[in-house]
Amino acid sequence: MSPQRQHQQDSAKRVRGSIWLVCAVLLLVGGALLMWDGRIERPDPPRVEFPRRMTDEHLERANVRLVPMAPLPPMPGQEEEETDDLEQPEPVYRDPFLDALAGASSGAVVMEVSAFRHSPLGNRVVSCVQGPLREMLDEIHEATGIDFIEDLDRVAIFVDGGLPGMLVSGHFPRGAWDEALKDVSVVTERHGDAVIYELVQEPVAVWRDQFVLFGENEEQIRRRIDLLEGRATPENRPLSPEHTYGEMYGALTKEMLVELLASLDPDLARQTEELLTSARFNLSASGDVGLVGALEATSPEAAADLSRLLAGGLSVARTAARRHGDEKFADLLELARVIPGGRGDSLFRIELALPETYLEEWVSNFCAKLEAGSDEERF
Repeated sequence: MSPQRQHQQDSAKRVRGSIWLVCAVLLLVGGALLMWDGRIERPDPPRVEFPRRMTDEHLERANVRLVPMAPLPPMPGQEEEETDDLEQPEPVYRDPFLDALAGASSGAVVMEVSAFRHSPLGNRVVSCVQGPLREMLDEIHEATGIDFIEDLDRVAIFVDGGLPGMLVSGHFPRGAWDEALKDVSVVTERHGDAVIYELVQEPVAVWRDQFVLFGENEEQIRRRIDLLEGRATPENRPLSPEHTYGEMYGALTKEMLVELLASLDPDLARQTEELLTSARFNLSASGDVGLVGALEATSPEAAADLSRLLAGGLSVARTAARRHGDEKFADLLELARVIPGGRGDSLFRIELALPETYLEEWVSNFCAKLEAGSDEERF
């Protein structure tokens, strides 16, 4: 491989890797809920605020993102619908970011990067990761004008027909992405208002300096650009504006849930496959970490059976933790609960929590290990 080609691949990995870094930070916060080992001292489990519904702040954030999108002219080769010359189409207010996720066959997870970044916990996490990565981030900022700490707004990870994809939105300087990609990719085509590049044999599209799409093939990219621009109908959209509260939220299909559970509890995975249809979750991570999962079963009877199964599992886990003297983990499990739906309801909820006092020490330990690893690399 030529030195020039090697340089292009290394640069491309750094641009994409910076985005995945932000995703990883938020996923680590969510992962702390599932991997908590209870070793940090805490006398009594405190109250935690759970993200159960839209707040005024979340509603304002969602409304700001709704934009009027009048029908656009058809692309070359598409038929134009006949309309009365005097008839003016009513603009449709929609969130293009959520529309672009329509049809994600295995669901989608969205991270509110900007909201988390400017929360007390986010500031703490960012301050610790900036040190070891400051040189790389400064180089990218100087070369392209993109600040991966401040400019990102939302990042969505989704699966479309078995193909992974990523959608990034943010407040990027004009032409910044063209500058970032010009030396590591080639322009393959223009589709609507988007420019599609080939980046290390993978397509990347930049739309109006506001959205960046990473996909496995150009067909997937073009379809999502059509959704962004209103040329395609957003059918089977996994998330709607009323679901966008918290610092992370998502919708998962039954198949995705079964895959996630299979390695943890095969029996629970089997029963989930039989009784569950889909799930949606919201995670708040601005202070305490609270996660609320809304699960939909195949019937009210299935919802009752599955909620009893999960509640029983939590009770057994709490008893086992206390029996083995793990009071801290048992206290955390006291904050977890299953809330059955009403009579005749196929929906029920599960809530998990990690109080800020626990999380702060976990972040301190994480930062110390990250700094230690950085020191080792310097030597």
